[in-house]
Amino acid sequence: MSSPLFLVTGDQALSTELLSLLVIALIAALTPLLVATALPIIVAVTTLELRAGLMRPENAAALVGAGALSVLVFPLVASWLPRTSSS
Repeated sequence: MSSPLFLVTGDQALSTELLSLLVIALIAALTPLLVATALPIIVAVTTLELRAGLMRPENAAALVGAGALSVLVFPLVASWLPRTSSS
């Protein structure tokens, strides 16, 4: 037979553990989105490739454009995720 004190403290421990798991899952979802904005690296690599004649200008422009778009989109998605997962 369980005592009422065990039920109360056990319930609190369970809710604390679930909250911890939610925070860990949220951090795991946000980290790649915040780190994925690598525009300076894309610009540097495409510049080197263009100078070496190993990449066409159209491809370089497409890569830089996609990198610029990721700088805008990924942080917006990352800031939107916590609101949708907590509701």
